[in-house]
Amino acid sequence: MNLEDFKLYVDGELRRARPDRYGSPSDDWVKEVAARVAEEVPTFEAKRIAAETIVGQREGQATRRVNRFLKGLAGINGQYALPVDWHLYADEPVAFEYESVDADGEPCIVRVRVALRAMRPDDWRYFSQSGRVSAQHRFDAEMGMYDVADWIRVEQGQQTFADWAETVAPVSKSEAS
Repeated sequence: MNLEDFKLYVDGELRRARPDRYGSPSDDWVKEVAARVAEEVPTFEAKRIAAETIVGQREGQATRRVNRFLKGLAGINGQYALPVDWHLYADEPVAFEYESVDADGEPCIVRVRVALRAMRPDDWRYFSQSGRVSAQHRFDAEMGMYDVADWIRVEQGQQTFADWAETVAPVSKSEAS
C-alpha cells in the first residue's frame, strides 16, 4: 500500500465513522478509527507511511516557520528590521514557484524550495510574485466559499443540508457508497 492509497483508505474509514456533530478531532471516534487503521497495515508499511507522513509534515512546518519569520520582519508602520536571531531560520526552506519552459519548449510551472541562507534576489522576486498571486487566489476562494454558504443558508431554509441537497440533486444509493 503506498501513501496515497493509505490516505484514501483512511478517508473512507473517517467517512464511515464521522458523527453528524463533534467537538475536536481528538474525540474518541477518531481514536477508534486510528486503532482500526493501525490493525490493517503491516508493520513495515506502517513505519514507512509514518516516516513519509512525519517527514512531509515537518518539511511543511519548516516552510511555515520561515513564513512566520518573514511576516514578523514587517514590524510596525512598515519599518523592516532583521532580528539578531535570523540565523535560527537560515536552514529552513522558502517555497515558491515561477513560470519557465520545459525541455520541449512548453511553458510550465516550476515549484522550488530554497534554504533561506541561499535565497538570491531573483528568488525573492519569484517568492513575492507567486505569493501575491497565491494570496489573491486564496482570498477569492475564501470569499467564494462564504458566498456559497450564504446562498445555501437561504435556499435550504430550515432543512438540514442533506435533506435540502437530496431535493436539489438526488443521489442514488450506489453513488452514495
